[in-house]
Amino acid sequence: MQNKEKLVSLILRLILNLILVTSASLILGSLSNGIVIGRTENKELIYSNMSLLLPKVLVIISIVLIAILVILDLIKLGNHLLEDSKNKKYIKITLYALFLIINIYTLIIFPIDQDKRNGFAFGFSLANAIISITLILELVFSFIEKKETSKITVEVLSEGAIFAALAVVLSLISKMIPALELPNGGSFSLSMLPLFIFGLRRGVKAGAIMGFTYGVVNLLTDGFILHVGSIFFDYLIPFTLLVAVSGLFSKKAQEGSLKSVILAVLIGSFLRYVMHGLSGVIFFSDYADGKNVWFYSFILYNLPYMAVSALASLIFVIMLSKKFIYLETRLK
Repeated sequence: MQNKEKLVSLILRLILNLILVTSASLILGSLSNGIVIGRTENKELIYSNMSLLLPKVLVIISIVLIAILVILDLIKLGNHLLEDSKNKKYIKITLYALFLIINIYTLIIFPIDQDKRNGFAFGFSLANAIISITLILELVFSFIEKKETSKITVEVLSEGAIFAALAVVLSLISKMIPALELPNGGSFSLSMLPLFIFGLRRGVKAGAIMGFTYGVVNLLTDGFILHVGSIFFDYLIPFTLLVAVSGLFSKKAQEGSLKSVILAVLIGSFLRYVMHGLSGVIFFSDYADGKNVWFYSFILYNLPYMAVSALASLIFVIMLSKKFIYLETRLK
């Protein structure tokens, strides 16, 4: 039965890798045609003068990387499911991550309003990014938290839904109180509090799923999108990282380690802050009003509300640790 599951997983991964290679090839074709920025009165295409050498090179590299993975999977399939070592999985995760970065870069090169004129390179890049994230998560979860206690049960999913809903409520409350808004933008919120507690209670796998789910819900309830790439940088990636990283410290935190609780909150908050800062630099630079975009995004806009929210979350997580995190005393 176990070998059957491995065979199905391998075949699915092989199919997804083939889709990635095909899509990347189509993206390369779009880049070769150039970026169309409009049409003349005579319906002739107007091409941008932007140099596309770097994105062409990056896409070619990505095709080679995923082609290597396709070959490795074919060899594995032909050799009756040879067992993967952790080293091989780390290599695959690295290659998928590089492919994901290249696709995010292509998303930036091709704004969505130009996608219809450029062979749908933007759409293929977005699809490839989603597939890459899925494959990375699948490989990570295959060797993280294999213990019986790490299985995601209905109880864990229900708890995750409750904590995610609580985070949404706390986020919406902060938007309803003008006094919580900071001068340069953003607002103080305790929405991260239930996210940290859940990650420390349930670990990486359940935490990543809950964080991703909250990111989607937060996008739907409070999303402000100028560019599709900001969906990843402002919602999906930062909240998935925040809860998943908390899960990395769950074992020691549940044993009563206050240091682990503090590190989980600080590192998780910092990663979210970095992703929001990069989003500001890449997608919201027009809002800098002539200021240095890095200074505006990382210092003026994101730092104040993130620092206050992280500090408040840390205080409350420490206060609630005995009842919700430490195994010996927590509420089940």
